[in-house]
Amino acid sequence: MTVTELDSRVETTIACLDLPSKVALLTGSDSSGLPENTSIGLSRLRFSGGPSGLRDTERADGGTASLLPNPTLLAQHWDVAVAGEAGALLAEEAIPRGVHVLLGPSVNLHRTPLGGRVFECFSEDPLLTGALATEYVRALQRRGVSACPKHFLANESEFERTTVDSVVDEKTLREVYLLPFEMLVHDASPWSVLTSHNRINGISAPEHPQLVERLLKGEWHYDGAVVSDPFAASPIAAGTDAGLDPVVPVPDGPWGAGLVAAVRAGDVAESTIDEHLRRVLRLAERTGALDGESEGFATSRSGTLRRASRPAPDAPLPRRRLRALAAGGMTVLTNPAAVLPLSGTESLAVIGRHAVDTVAQGGATSRVRPPHVVSVADGLVATFGRDRVSVVDGVDVRSGPSCRSESARDPASGGIPGQAIRSAPATTAEITERVALAASEVDVAVVVVGLTSEQETEGKDKSTLALPGQQDAMVAAVAAAARRTVVVVNAATPVLMPWLDLVDAVLWAGLPGQEAGAAVAAALTGEIEPAGRLVTTFPARDGDGPAWSTCPVNGALVYEEGTAVGYRGWYRHADVEPLFWFGHGLGYTTWRYDSPALVRDLNAVRSVTVDVANTGPRAGTETVQVYLLPAANSEPVRLIGWTRVHVEAGRRTRVRVPCDLRAQRVREVSSGSWRFLRGGRIMLGRGLGDVRTTLWWDPESD
Repeated sequence: MTVTELDSRVETTIACLDLPSKVALLTGSDSSGLPENTSIGLSRLRFSGGPSGLRDTERADGGTASLLPNPTLLAQHWDVAVAGEAGALLAEEAIPRGVHVLLGPSVNLHRTPLGGRVFECFSEDPLLTGALATEYVRALQRRGVSACPKHFLANESEFERTTVDSVVDEKTLREVYLLPFEMLVHDASPWSVLTSHNRINGISAPEHPQLVERLLKGEWHYDGAVVSDPFAASPIAAGTDAGLDPVVPVPDGPWGAGLVAAVRAGDVAESTIDEHLRRVLRLAERTGALDGESEGFATSRSGTLRRASRPAPDAPLPRRRLRALAAGGMTVLTNPAAVLPLSGTESLAVIGRHAVDTVAQGGATSRVRPPHVVSVADGLVATFGRDRVSVVDGVDVRSGPSCRSESARDPASGGIPGQAIRSAPATTAEITERVALAASEVDVAVVVVGLTSEQETEGKDKSTLALPGQQDAMVAAVAAAARRTVVVVNAATPVLMPWLDLVDAVLWAGLPGQEAGAAVAAALTGEIEPAGRLVTTFPARDGDGPAWSTCPVNGALVYEEGTAVGYRGWYRHADVEPLFWFGHGLGYTTWRYDSPALVRDLNAVRSVTVDVANTGPRAGTETVQVYLLPAANSEPVRLIGWTRVHVEAGRRTRVRVPCDLRAQRVREVSSGSWRFLRGGRIMLGRGLGDVRTTLWWDPESD
């Protein structure tokens, strides 16, 4: 269906409805979507949470669905094709369930590592976030499922998130926090967008006319539906006039009979109601709901797509795909003596609570009920053989009650598999002694540590980056006893590592989804190269970094660092070194860069080319990153492009890195216009902590 045909059908439909019927379609029917209207052929628009899987809100147990690696782990591939594969997997599950709208991706930024919901978001960099989210959205919508990018806007932390006032200057909003949404609107045209709860510079996000009506719908010409976060909308006139379309999920809430009365009283124009309904019906048409179809077919801009059945989430093909997505994004943080990859013939002691009860996902409303979760212990036993692996439970990792029935691991019992936590059978001292003994008897001790849903969850932020419980002491005890010690970190967000110099290697495993243990085994042995690169900067100490606290003062959370968020601020304040830089990751081979060259014009760098040689013993994948350090001292360094390349051992290739113009501009607030940054250093490398070559860009010499 062409755009003209779509609009014509929508207008005809609007003309058939009276005012109460129109308003009814703008108000959530329940927590899972918008109501039906059989008189116009409209089925109920069904929504489902994301971003790592689908939850069936019509079933008390949520239904069983594939559990993908968390978005931060997916982002560590630095590969838009991987983001697209994740979107395709989710669409394949959404279609047979009759889901029209997936509430994701989350494109807020990692402003501070304390953010409780950082695990749902891609990165601390707006360009990387925008590029990954764009392909994720395209993949969903090519299959007839609407994406609903969230949370618009400045929702980087959880503390008092429903009332906090995020105070952000216009330059920072435009250059940093709006950029991923701008990229999505212009490059992927999402069919819906979800607002946040918080205020931005004093105005509630769903009722922010400058951001919703004037910028998103006006300046950017966005034609999709702007949806409220659950229970976020309040005053009738403020929301309707600001540009909010449907209110979800508030049946008979502020937009029920009260909105009908407001229109009849002349407080709200009926043409405003028509415009909101126009966008909702456009969403319904694009997803097939306006044909009264929730199963069988999906109508999208690309035509009609048959809704094929999908293999069960525990079938071999989905499991292989999920395993590869998880393992490939894992990141080798340290490996100085090349202990990794393991040969597969070593004897192992697999140690830690996270080894036997591996955390596959974050907490709260994003949780999915997978068919199983493969623990790290089970994955390594399956790879190395039971006779080569001893498994030792570790110290407790939760502050609350930790003894839950083991039946919680069984999906049939109604629990979340892989999330049960057994209480420690002995004191911490006894456990430490036991794990040290086990470590001393094998070739390699694999210690699995991490966070839990007490730290990585919706609704609250962390107060420290320290590992919970006595995990640090456990690692130190193992390292003192073992011949070789490998630490696997089962967490999505940075943790402190006081034991870093005591161990032989560290693998950052993220929240790997249902195939967690199988993916860790594949990464540790090199069956799948853990070629991930970090997407956020890791502080060495609590309190370090350009932004730390998430606690508002008098209701306001001021983004004092401005545009110098994440690695940008770290680089500016070079006197404080992070533990690991954004972009860091070793893989299993070594690299050399030669003969860099710029392709540029008067305004910007268009691309960079460089010879990349694999100087190590194994084939590997490199992520060539390009940063611009502007000549203007007031402007922070920024990522402007990257490219992944696979190179066989001993070979080299010429790599071209396209550079995005949107990362090379600054906002002139006084004139309301953009200008390009001209001149500066172009740095190529493996992150800002490992710059391999630098070029000077002087536009005056062009």
